[in-house]
Amino acid sequence: QLFLERAKSGAGGGLAAAWPSEAERADLARLVTELEGVPLAIELAAARLGVLGLDGLITRLPRRLDLLTRGRRDMPSRQSSLRGAVAWSWDLLPAAEKTVLARASVFRGSFDLEAARAVVQLPDDQVMESLSELHDKSLVRAHAEPGRFAFYESIRAFAEESLEPDARAEVALRHRAHFLERADSARRSD
Repeated sequence: QLFLERAKSGAGGGLAAAWPSEAERADLARLVTELEGVPLAIELAAARLGVLGLDGLITRLPRRLDLLTRGRRDMPSRQSSLRGAVAWSWDLLPAAEKTVLARASVFRGSFDLEAARAVVQLPDDQVMESLSELHDKSLVRAHAEPGRFAFYESIRAFAEESLEPDARAEVALRHRAHFLERADSARRSD
């Protein structure tokens, strides 16, 4: 509903009264799902509809931090782009939470505390406390499966960008080693 309201108000009468069609509704639902229901992301995507169309928005979502910009010009920078909003939140984080968030950005999908500890490589209590704080700040989500965490894709992408290439490679190696060890352990127990 938010997307439709913003798209229609920003189109200056350019959208057909029957928009969206049934086929477009399915694509629109997919777009909003991909945006994880984040209101700012939905509003910024709606502002791009006239230029890119629904297919263009969906195609460009993997680069959402660069795509979702140019909100209302009278808004502060943290509210006029998705990158600005995430950067504003990032800047408020203590160093330990930034470290955990950046290093954990290697995870695609959900992850558990054991995997986070192996990848992040900080003291166990610091990883757990930081993930708890990040969850409280809505930067990490609790996954539907108890004991697991997941990222909002926009947050994960921004955090990943914050890692220097060497650090990113090191974190990726720890990630791979941890899951190879888990797979080997599971194979041995079968």
